[in-house]
Amino acid sequence: NAYETATTPSRLIGTETCTYTILPKDSGIFLLAESTFTSKDNTLIFGDQEEMGFGIRIPTALTVRHGTGSIENSQGDKNEPEAWGKQADWCAYEGIIDNTKVGVTLLTDPENFRKSWFHVRDYGLIVANPFGKKAMTGSKNPQIPQDKTIIPKGDSFNLNFAIHIFSGSAEESHDTDAIY
Repeated sequence: NAYETATTPSRLIGTETCTYTILPKDSGIFLLAESTFTSKDNTLIFGDQEEMGFGIRIPTALTVRHGTGSIENSQGDKNEPEAWGKQADWCAYEGIIDNTKVGVTLLTDPENFRKSWFHVRDYGLIVANPFGKKAMTGSKNPQIPQDKTIIPKGDSFNLNFAIHIFSGSAEESHDTDAIY
């Protein structure tokens, strides 16, 4: 019953401690997001979901569908049809605004427990999702089992991501592999 669930007194299941760090560099601005999940009283379970992870929305002027944008991941996959649901180290969304190349790259930490699958959309979305094993690769395939990530009570679990915001001349190349 949804009403009973909504009125049940809340209880603490676990905590997320997230630290954001802003780093200006020659190549642009980095936003680092470092999260630690813990629970002293409960086992934490992250299920296999498509709609979760660390993500960013892209301004309309940079989208593939309504702007000058393009998407590329670390595997060389381009735009939504190729890059959606693929594991990668990073995924970039960039385009030209007023003769300036501008963009944003979502990078995953190589120390995360596994590579993330990327939920990317031509309308302006990038999400890195390390929990979408079945949801992102074979939701209709019965051979691929549901996945869960279990954090025993008392343990901690870290996930780290970075966003790189950059701009430069329209002709300037951008070496995301070197930045990663």
